Amino acid sequence: MDPDYRPAIDEKDPLYNEEEQGYILTTENGVSTAKKGPRGYDPIESKAIYGPMLTLSEFKIQVANCVKEYFDSGDSDEVIRTLLELSCQEYHREIVKKAISLAMDKGPRERELTSRLLTSLHPTPMSDGDMALGFEILLD
Repeated sequence: MDPDYRPAIDEKDPLYNEEEQGYILTTENGVSTAKKGPRGYDPIESKAIYGPMLTLSEFKIQVANCVKEYFDSGDSDEVIRTLLELSCQEYHREIVKKAISLAMDKGPRERELTSRLLTSLHPTPMSDGDMALGFEILLD
């Protein structure tokens, strides 16, 4: 496939809105290929969403549930999929704190799983900066 290929915008597409500034293209697994632009659409407000899709407290609840499920299954790929679906890169630092905090309340198995999880999450979807900030927050 030609790397310069760009599909034409279909004005008959039910999601087409000529008032919008542009489309946000996504890959097959739903991950946005754009670095900037809306991350979603709020049907109640009829507006595009810029910034995180969840509040910080909502994100923490989702991460806690995800990590608890990970402790049961050991499937780090599922955690990565969930984090990508949440689309809240601004809060990735909180994953380190939440995962380690939950593991410390459990046994050695969960601590080892958390170590493996953090290794799996780096460098994608979590950057060096996310990891460093996460450990700083944990130690505060």
